Amino acid sequence: DTGSNSYFHVGIDDEQVMKIDTDGEMTLAKQPAFIASVSATQSDIANSTTITMPEISGTDRNSDFASSTFTAPVTGLYQFNFSVSVTQKDETATYDRVTLVTSNRVYKFGITPAQMFDSAPSYHVYAGSTLADMDAGDTAKLRWDQSGGSTQADVFDSSYFSGFLVM
Repeated sequence: DTGSNSYFHVGIDDEQVMKIDTDGEMTLAKQPAFIASVSATQSDIANSTTITMPEISGTDRNSDFASSTFTAPVTGLYQFNFSVSVTQKDETATYDRVTLVTSNRVYKFGITPAQMFDSAPSYHVYAGSTLADMDAGDTAKLRWDQSGGSTQADVFDSSYFSGFLVM
């Protein structure tokens, strides 16, 4: 009992892994979760290129995110969210989009056809979210997909990718 901040915790070798306070709010110290963000412009990305995003320091709760890829530590449902900002997009490409690639499935978001622009837009944002089923050891990453046109699109620093275990 710590006064008005009473809580129950479960630990392993004196390391707290779960905490439940008197209001029933629960935190899990190693709950899989991460936030990653582009730290420098990724220039001239080609079709099927992984979008490079290092984790934001201190947000990878279970050390499951590395090299722009999340690896599921346990089987479950994971929520993924992203926003990818692109400049220098080639308006002559047949289409382009951001794709979430997991070991079990490929999720395609924000397809932009060539007919959408008369000239190269200053910037364009692709955003998406999904609940993905993953097995322990499965991976998830963001990929740029483009058909036709020139390899000239740049991903810049207002882009992010996040995920967490739901259940």
